[in-house]
Amino acid sequence: MQREIIFLVLVIAAAFLVQACSSYVIADNLEDMVGKKVRVIGILATDYIMKCTAEFCSEDNPCCRTCSSGAVLIAGNNTIAVEEIICSGNNCKMLCNGMAEGSEYTAKGMLEKNGNAYVIKREKE
Repeated sequence: MQREIIFLVLVIAAAFLVQACSSYVIADNLEDMVGKKVRVIGILATDYIMKCTAEFCSEDNPCCRTCSSGAVLIAGNNTIAVEEIICSGNNCKMLCNGMAEGSEYTAKGMLEKNGNAYVIKREKE
């Protein structure tokens, strides 16, 4: 009897785990999730449009340029822009809302598509 109860508890726990994970975007189904609230876990990175000041950096100060950009999440084979996260720093190191590039980050919000690009419009916290 005790063994059956333990098995039943494990089955119920597994069902809750599957349900809890169902709101995560799986990299292969982004198109199906457009227009829906999502939660995406990925690696935080600067977007492809980084703006830096143009001064020449010397060997003594190789990180002299001030830079800024938007942020993206790398999730599986997808790059997803994250609205309202600003990356700033210099040409050697950037922080995105205080987090280092390469940090794991969870973005929650509405998934939208802009041309061929996916964008998460973040929920206000």
